[in-house]
Amino acid sequence: MEMGDYYYKPATITVSPGASVTVTLKNVGALPHNFYCDQINPPESSLVDAGKSADFTFTAPSQAGTYDFWCSIAGHKELGMVGKLEVK
Repeated sequence: MEMGDYYYKPATITVSPGASVTVTLKNVGALPHNFYCDQINPPESSLVDAGKSADFTFTAPSQAGTYDFWCSIAGHKELGMVGKLEVK
C-alpha cells in the first residue's frame, strides 16, 4: 500500500474475517505516516519515514463490515489521509 502526503493507495483493502493480514506500507511522501484502525489487533503500525517501507501484520476483525483506517499523526486524518477496510 502506498502512503503519500495525505492519501493511501489503494484507499480500500478487502480482507477475510479474522485473517492474519500483512500489508507493506510504502511511504512515497515527504512526511512520516502510519496505519491506524481501532478495530484491528494491533491497532497501529509503527511510523514509516519518508522514502521507507515497512511490513505491518494485523488480525482483521472477526465480524464482516466496513471499517475506517487513517494516519494517526495529528492533522493527517483531517487532511484526508483515510481509507476503508472491507471485511467479507
